[in-house]
Amino acid sequence: MQGLQRLLAATDASEHGLRAVVTAAACARRSGASLDVVSVLETRLLPFAIKATDYHEKFGEEL
Repeated sequence: MQGLQRLLAATDASEHGLRAVVTAAACARRSGASLDVVSVLETRLLPFAIKATDYHEKFGEEL
């Protein structure tokens, strides 16, 4: 990783996301790079009244 100056780790606050941040921190430390951590908040993509399986019929467009 010679030449690495900056590393970005994104996490969704899950255990899997935490592992990604820990791995990124270790890589940054070894290479002397700076580390930026981005936390992604979980939000609902669909309104409560709509099932994901029905989304395409109600709101989708054919491409």
